[in-house]
Amino acid sequence: MSALCRRREAGDLAPRDFALIEARVSADRERWDLVEVTAAVLSHGEQVVQHTPLWTLDAIHVASALVVRETAGLRLRFITADVHQRRAAEAAGLEVVWVE
Repeated sequence: MSALCRRREAGDLAPRDFALIEARVSADRERWDLVEVTAAVLSHGEQVVQHTPLWTLDAIHVASALVVRETAGLRLRFITADVHQRRAAEAAGLEVVWVE
C-alpha cells in the first residue's frame, strides 16, 4: 500500500482509482494466509537485501513468497507496485504482477 500511497500523493494515481484498489485489497484480505516470519524467511530476506536495494519490510515480503514457494511447492504470483520490489522478485525467480 505504501507504493500506492506514494503514487497517489505524486498525482500518478487518481483518488478514485486508489479507492477502488484499496477496496479490492480489503476484500481480498479475507482470503490471505499470513506467513510467519521464521528463521528461513529472515535468511532469505538477508540474501535479498544483499543483492537488491530494498527496504527490510519489502525484502521480507519477497522472502516470504520464496519460502512459501519452496515449502508448499506453490506457483505464486507476486503482486507489487514498487519498482525495486518488482526487480528483486523477478531476480529471485518469482512471477511478478506489476500494478501500474
